[in-house]
Amino acid sequence: MKSTTVFFIDWSDMDKEGAVCAEQMLYLQSLRSMSEVTKLLYGNDRGYADKAEQLKEKIQKFYWREEKGAYIDSYTSGRENVTRHANIFAVMFGIADAAQTRAIVSNVLLNDSVTQITTPYFKFFELDVLCGLGYLETATQRMEDYWGGMLLLGATTVWEQYDPAETGTEHYAMYGMKYGRSLCHAWGAGPVFLLSCPKPDGRRSRVHIQDSGNCPFRRLRRTCSTEGVWSEYAARISSGALSMTKPYFTVDSISRSL
Repeated sequence: MKSTTVFFIDWSDMDKEGAVCAEQMLYLQSLRSMSEVTKLLYGNDRGYADKAEQLKEKIQKFYWREEKGAYIDSYTSGRENVTRHANIFAVMFGIADAAQTRAIVSNVLLNDSVTQITTPYFKFFELDVLCGLGYLETATQRMEDYWGGMLLLGATTVWEQYDPAETGTEHYAMYGMKYGRSLCHAWGAGPVFLLSCPKPDGRRSRVHIQDSGNCPFRRLRRTCSTEGVWSEYAARISSGALSMTKPYFTVDSISRSL
């Protein structure tokens, strides 16, 4: 990739030389989507599925490193750099097979030495993948640490970027400006989806998060309905507690604690 090319996957450090793996994976998923759209519009996919499969083969050939148990950012730079982004997409989009997914979990997702994600928007994808793989406690803890970390610093809205390693006014600096960072950024709303979306078995949940100690997300209780229809979503912060509820109609309900 040329130095003048505008490229964005995330603000975290990654190797952006040449064709970047995470970007190829987004392109692959776009081809798959085009295949579905064109089948609906024209009765056939006009070759998009074949293009997607060809790209998948190239991704496996050029970016997967068996010795690392992970996908690298760039195959042209020679740095063989591993970050979370491409590996998260690989699991999310079903590019990685079962063995590769297991390797990615241990070598990337649960490996603290791999560069951490510093934007709430991409942090959501990491948590979503962890939830999908069954690592609910890990996902919940990371949600507490990350979004809770912003709240502990006095945030009343979600920031464009949050790096726990930063201090003082570093939290507000961006784009070469001391106070250039957005402190009210919609792309940080991922927990709303994770906490209120349908579960794999089709149940919906009403969520209450109660502050208990140092972390605002320390205790989480879900009430799940076996049959339900959501109406509007409501959220409020009061007396140190963040409450999120969706009114719903239900025939039967169960409660459980995480």
